[in-house]
Amino acid sequence: MRVLVAALPAFGHLYPLMPLAAALRDAGDDVVLATGDPLAPAVRDAGWQVEDVPCDVAGARAELLRTRPRLATLPPAQRWQLGAALFAEVVPAVTAPRLLDVLARVRPDLVVYDDAHLGAAAAGAAAGIPVVRHGLGPLPRAVQERLAGTLSGHWPVPGTRPPGGSSRAGRPLPRRLPPPACTAAPGRRPSPPSRCGRCPGATPAPRSRPG
Repeated sequence: MRVLVAALPAFGHLYPLMPLAAALRDAGDDVVLATGDPLAPAVRDAGWQVEDVPCDVAGARAELLRTRPRLATLPPAQRWQLGAALFAEVVPAVTAPRLLDVLARVRPDLVVYDDAHLGAAAAGAAAGIPVVRHGLGPLPRAVQERLAGTLSGHWPVPGTRPPGGSSRAGRPLPRRLPPPACTAAPGRRPSPPSRCGRCPGATPAPRSRPG
């Protein structure tokens, strides 16, 4: 199986996906990473196949605040609008068309994308490829609905429609796949991220483990 693992080019978006990418590769799957600078060269040098998908998230946020200054003055209860506009409208408009080109070249059987990379969700849906959202914890339903509504209202793939033609959570945004180690049982704190030792700059894995 060929899997495209797509992440925005920032440490907190790409690195949580690397243990899953490594596990898929170890299982014999053909894994391709899709991300941009400054992380693409590092993972490529580490031996991964990488498709460059440039995206300046910080620049997009600055431009969004410049053109919509009211977003900078929202009260705390309304600040979700900034995140929704950035990650479900502005960034997907940049990344979805670029990822459609990547999908046409790579022809994956599955797309796994980080929680905030909704351009990958839109591109996969438009191309008819199964997509799975990877997160480090539960995404509240209210957040899902707000992101889904914004993404559907600003669908970034011309000539196609959001899956199901609805903005309800779970249709434009496919299911979440949190790592078991990051899902806390009742009364327990989540475990820290695993140190797989395969991510550039990561702490090396322990030399031995309990049986």
